[in-house]
Amino acid sequence: MRTNFYSRILDQVRSIGCEVREDLTGCQRRLKAEVFPTSLQEISSVLRLARHLGLKIHPVSCGRNWGFGSELPTQQNCLVLNLARMNRIRQSDSARHFVEVEPGVTQGQLAAHLKSKGDTHFLNVTGAGLSTSVLGNALERGIGYFGSRDLDLLGTEVMLATGDVIRTGYEAERGGPAAQLGPCLEGLFVQSGFGLVTSGTLRLSRKTAAMGALTLDIDDQKNLAMIMGQIGDILSEGWIQGVPHLFNRKRLATTFGGSDENWPAWLAVIPVRGPESLTDAFAREVKSRFQGLARVRQIGLGSGAGDSCTELQALLPLLEGNPIDLALFSMAKTLDEGEPSLPQKEDFNPEKGTAGLIHVTPSCHLDGASVLHLLNVVSRLATNNGFDELPMSLNIVSPRHACLIISVCYKRDSSLQKSSARKLADLLLAGTVAEGFRPYRLGLEQAALLSPLAKPLRLLCFELQRTLDPFQLFARSRYSHLWKSSAKSRSRGDVMSWPSSEAQSFLQTIEKQQHRTQGKLCSKNEGL
Repeated sequence: MRTNFYSRILDQVRSIGCEVREDLTGCQRRLKAEVFPTSLQEISSVLRLARHLGLKIHPVSCGRNWGFGSELPTQQNCLVLNLARMNRIRQSDSARHFVEVEPGVTQGQLAAHLKSKGDTHFLNVTGAGLSTSVLGNALERGIGYFGSRDLDLLGTEVMLATGDVIRTGYEAERGGPAAQLGPCLEGLFVQSGFGLVTSGTLRLSRKTAAMGALTLDIDDQKNLAMIMGQIGDILSEGWIQGVPHLFNRKRLATTFGGSDENWPAWLAVIPVRGPESLTDAFAREVKSRFQGLARVRQIGLGSGAGDSCTELQALLPLLEGNPIDLALFSMAKTLDEGEPSLPQKEDFNPEKGTAGLIHVTPSCHLDGASVLHLLNVVSRLATNNGFDELPMSLNIVSPRHACLIISVCYKRDSSLQKSSARKLADLLLAGTVAEGFRPYRLGLEQAALLSPLAKPLRLLCFELQRTLDPFQLFARSRYSHLWKSSAKSRSRGDVMSWPSSEAQSFLQTIEKQQHRTQGKLCSKNEGL
């Protein structure tokens, strides 16, 4: 029996043609339809409908994956399953420091909820804006000011292509103990497209007396490598409870205004939080370590931390766990003259204007030679293709590695600017990968420029996808290109992909070892 929702969507799909949409990166796709379910039952109806009509489903949390593809699928004529109306905060537990949210819950919505509950906790926010999905960004490995977002994910509720619903991770068994038993599967649905995540449990952090940042003015890029090494050491020592963000002068001018000459070559923002006595001590330690390398200032901390960095006070909300539209809005305003003032609600959508944005995200080891080599490769590629310095931020995610976010900004209503920007983004990705810098996150068409995963991992990912989506119902994710070539290299039931001669030799070796072991055991038994 058909539900009202099923019948309504069926009529919609049959009665309209395909709509062509374009995202911030300039990619275009024909969409068969876009549906907005509000419950698990309605999602199940969409899955049955897609199987009935032979359509591919492309699920999105809110469709605001800015600079990486927004809501567009990798394939044409897909049915977009937009989960923006599944926006319930299912649980919020301050005693156990977690929150469970559906895909449509935005950064702005969750921040308002936490404030209404006493403002004791905060979310690990990103600079992507108020209207972006908390869960969607975590599944994309977004980087917040207090850690990589996927590491905040404690558990998931997932609907598979079969319609079955599973729970993984923290409180996977409702009503049971909090400890997890069995394999850790919540990471299986990060950057995979293996299933449709319908809720996620994320960690929250308690607010502290002092929350802000120390900043480092780096006038000479030659000092950048040594400074990053020092920051990595402090991270390893456990002093920093966040992700240091380093912005180049072009990114600073684009976001905070002024000419490039008014800014240092790079400016580091190191998140700091805790009791004032500890933050003051941390500030003194940082000043001592970076003496002669950079000027140390502070944002939002007590007077004991030192001079205030007034130019970057607009970052303070992010450092206190409150999302803002500053970065995205500043980019759009730079390209679109006459934009209104910075919006305070979740209604800012840059795709309604003419601004274009493509992100390229190479990662590197946290050592001086690697960092400077990566920056030199990017600078050379940009200069050779007629671009000046590009806006960049370098996020030190761990004591071992950093992720560079290169923002290629252009006007989408200019065909020349669009083609030049897209060409440069492809060259930046291919050029950095050729030098050994793999990206940590991919845009809509970027995976095609990468080589596949190593064969054993490729085979495993392919088998997982085939098992979890036996109907091939979900459209290819932006990452599945990395393992899709496995289809011809392995058939179901194959255990090993070795040549038969190698496999036979391996088995003979095992048999010889078994015979030797049995012989030794028999000789020991004879003496008993």
